[in-house]
Amino acid sequence: MDAYVYMGLWFVCGLLMIFRFGRENSIFYWLGAFFFFLGAWWLADILLPVNLFEGPWPWVLRGVSVCALAAAVWAYYREKKKTSSKEGTSAPDPQEGALPEQAAQDLAPSQDLPGASAETAAPQETEEKAAEREE
Repeated sequence: MDAYVYMGLWFVCGLLMIFRFGRENSIFYWLGAFFFFLGAWWLADILLPVNLFEGPWPWVLRGVSVCALAAAVWAYYREKKKTSSKEGTSAPDPQEGALPEQAAQDLAPSQDLPGASAETAAPQETEEKAAEREE
């Protein structure tokens, strides 16, 4: 039963890579083909009397997977280098993933919410009171 699920999963992922993400970058066409290969591998394992996950066959699958992974990593770094040269920066911005001050406050629990407890809201209250005292 699991083999059918994996086979379907690989084919669906391949379709998504080709038809949904292929327009963004051409590497997704190749990755979609790789996922179709994986789906075909699981289908062949179901239909053929040979177990493709025993003996030398897993090494063939691993070799193809390593080649696909290496191609994907190479394409990723090539695309990253291309986009960073277009932006004029060679190093990523260390604050890129940081939340703005207001967003961080919005995420903090408040007493208005029914699930908020006094312990989680207390540090925010003390900071606000300390800021009022300083003014």
